Amino acid sequence: MDLSIRIYYDMEKYSRNELEDYVKVYAERMGFDLEPRKFIELFVKSGILSFDTGTVEIGIPVIRAYMLAKGLAAKGIDGLDYFNLDGFDCDLQTFDLYCEFNNDHSVYELVNKKVSESIAYFESKPSSNGSAVSSGLVNSRLLAKSLDVSAFSDEISEKAREISDISSLVDEKQARIDIESSLRRSKSAQNVEKSIEDYPSEHVGANRFVASVFMLGSAAERMEDDVKRTTIKNILRIADLISSDIIALRSSSIDIDQIAAEMLEEIHSSGAFAVDGDEAEKDLKELVELIVADWEFNMLASPIMATLSFLCEIGRTNVLISPITRTPAGSRLEYLYRNGWVFDLDPVGQRKMAPELSKQLGSHPFLRVIFGLVMFHRTYWYHHGQLKRKAMVKGIDEIFKPLSIKSNFEIDDLD
Repeated sequence: MDLSIRIYYDMEKYSRNELEDYVKVYAERMGFDLEPRKFIELFVKSGILSFDTGTVEIGIPVIRAYMLAKGLAAKGIDGLDYFNLDGFDCDLQTFDLYCEFNNDHSVYELVNKKVSESIAYFESKPSSNGSAVSSGLVNSRLLAKSLDVSAFSDEISEKAREISDISSLVDEKQARIDIESSLRRSKSAQNVEKSIEDYPSEHVGANRFVASVFMLGSAAERMEDDVKRTTIKNILRIADLISSDIIALRSSSIDIDQIAAEMLEEIHSSGAFAVDGDEAEKDLKELVELIVADWEFNMLASPIMATLSFLCEIGRTNVLISPITRTPAGSRLEYLYRNGWVFDLDPVGQRKMAPELSKQLGSHPFLRVIFGLVMFHRTYWYHHGQLKRKAMVKGIDEIFKPLSIKSNFEIDDLD
């Protein structure tokens, strides 16, 4: 533990000879009868230690994280300095273990303070469409055409098949792949898909959000109830603010008609594939518009889908069920995160969370469809047993009911 702290916290460098001297002094102090050179070589051969950079490194990430986390936890609140919650990079693997080993409860207070600072930053930003996103009022060309996302995907495949029949393409998969590749290369798409790293303060806020969820998931059993609920409240709030901010920024940058026109021009100028006749050109235009609509929905929905999935997976401990349910939600999006999170934790015992959420979401389909997509995925990959899966599907159908669509999820097909 001491060596890991010296290397990664104190930033000390040890050549092989210097490490031998360090081991020799340590062995003499502890009364160990060992030969430093042979002792070190055992760890080098096993890959635990490495001198590839000229100085010693712990070569196996999980061992490095474990040793470092143990050493940092012994430092208590001072160990938190290593993770730089005011910066962009946080060693989350080590932070997760640090929160599990740490017994200094002031760490929770400091992390919550940092998250609160980021909440204040987002709340002070100039007014945009963020409040509309928080209310679920996000317009999507895809949802305007069809609330059944799987049926929409089938429509794209069918249109791509028609194009492949009248062009030089081999099949509908190639048609779809070529157009999607063209979309990703377009200037308009690249402008929309800007990384959060282009926005330093927002990046710091996202870093703090992720760290707070890891802290809650690892330390929930040792946190007092009021601390848990404060942490959950902050998590729900900053999750809303960050995802709303990203979606509002993306929404203001997307012009589907312009992007579709740009893609059509590139397809024609590149000669990637050719179609003959007005009818074929019309089919190509429709296919391009369908693919752009699908891309737009993914761009707008992915921040919320990723956030909800992250909460469900990293905050997946039953100790949190009661405090989550007792933490108030302040917006439709916060309700989605809170109810979706606790419903995934215990779909049978918390079956009331789906109808409660449905009452809050209103008639707009955006958040309802997102809930369904995330819970479909988690039902398939993360939940086992008929009882839980049936409860998940019933919850999804409860959210879908006002949209007059059903999940059509066959539980028996999952076994």
